[in-house]
Amino acid sequence: MAKYILQRIIKGILSAVCVVVLIMILVYSLMDRNNIFAGDSNYTKTQSNARKTYEQSRFKAFGYVDYVNYSDYITQLVKSGEIDEELRSAAALVGQTPEKDSEIAGEYIQRFTEDFEARGYTVVRLEADKKSNGQVKDGGQAVLYATRDKPLFTRVISYFTGMFFIDNIHYVPESTDIGERGLTFTLYDPLYGGEKFSPAIIGNGTKHKYLLYFDSKFPWFHQNFLTLNLGESYTVNRGIDVFETMTASQGTYVLSTVTYPTGHIEESADDLHTATYAEGSLELSEMYAARFTDDYTNTITNKGSMSKLGYSFVIGIISTIIAYVLGLPLGILMARFKNGILDKFGTIYICLLGTSPSPRDISGSRMPASA
Repeated sequence: MAKYILQRIIKGILSAVCVVVLIMILVYSLMDRNNIFAGDSNYTKTQSNARKTYEQSRFKAFGYVDYVNYSDYITQLVKSGEIDEELRSAAALVGQTPEKDSEIAGEYIQRFTEDFEARGYTVVRLEADKKSNGQVKDGGQAVLYATRDKPLFTRVISYFTGMFFIDNIHYVPESTDIGERGLTFTLYDPLYGGEKFSPAIIGNGTKHKYLLYFDSKFPWFHQNFLTLNLGESYTVNRGIDVFETMTASQGTYVLSTVTYPTGHIEESADDLHTATYAEGSLELSEMYAARFTDDYTNTITNKGSMSKLGYSFVIGIISTIIAYVLGLPLGILMARFKNGILDKFGTIYICLLGTSPSPRDISGSRMPASA
């Protein structure tokens, strides 16, 4: 029995791998990558050079390319301590044309070009896009970036090797001053006022603020040490982590009295246990500054209905119960009274059920009205 179960598990895993590889071949090789911009409101709002860089950033997000913007390259040099803020201002300023680059900017632009071309990137420089009167268009500022397509094999390997994320205190870049990094274990969760017995592990330097906690929602015990990374959605929940869309509650917002880390109290749907790190968010938002004491400001909201995974779980249980309570006895009766009325009606029902198209099949095969 154990051997049979192991074989089934291995076959299931191999089947899943094959399906993922086939889908990647279809998506990355046979479909137009520009389809990801369909319905993207941010894409329609950009123009000129800004649209080009936005395209590359989205291609990177969906695994089509490796993309590095020159300004990000300079920022990384600052974080590594190679240059200071004063030198950064001069080095990051890309001239409207190559001839208008400062001596310092020209030096770092050449270094950027040589470095990334040696690694197989294509370095693209877009000169300033100007109006007829000589003024630079909105989004037409000169830009410099490096890009290269990801081979399909690399995408597949990256997907499976990055499927599991283990949170740790080095998630936040070491160059970012966030105070003392570490994990704190407490028997009294501060979100419950520090008086209710509720064990929790709180991190600093991690992606998730709470790595372990208890609450009133099934399964009551929650952990973020190990999470699934299934990529980013670009359909209904555009830009949201796929695993989050599967596990987050749905429906209308459920408000409750929430006490934020600063002591601010209000009726809110924020679930502070889900807080994740968002670099610089505290400084950029007065709303966050009034509520939070650090950059763990990105939270999921509480809603009144179960998650998609929860509904699937419940429907699966109900289906299994129906199969055993009704399907099994009826199947036995059909076999016991073969060619009887029950057997004939059961056979007709099974044939109709197996050949009837699902609502998805019907909507997917519907022709345009003009056809």
